[in-house]
Amino acid sequence: MIWGSLLSPSPNTLTTVLPPFVNYYGGLHGGVAATVAIRVATACARTVVAEEKPLFLGEQSISYLSAASINAELVVDGTVLRSGRNITVVSIEIRLKQTEKLLYTAQATFYHLPPSKL
Repeated sequence: MIWGSLLSPSPNTLTTVLPPFVNYYGGLHGGVAATVAIRVATACARTVVAEEKPLFLGEQSISYLSAASINAELVVDGTVLRSGRNITVVSIEIRLKQTEKLLYTAQATFYHLPPSKL
């Protein structure tokens, strides 16, 4: 189930494409792929940024290389490319589980906000 595994995503997530998330042409809807990428990117960024520091998604890019069909099992891998005092950059790859074919690749830049002093 695509949302069941994303309620508490980890840097490496396995998910399945269900019929409600498929577009007119039978492939995974692009907005769903982008949402999956951001959920996993946030989980990756949280592995290196303290929980009390708020994160702000500043930039996101995604490349749609191929479509995922109905009932396809996908492996979503996230990697922190660099993390500093104010910025964390994460790369995401979404592949077919069976053939390891690369379907989508994404990159997200998170800005660290200073904690409020109220």
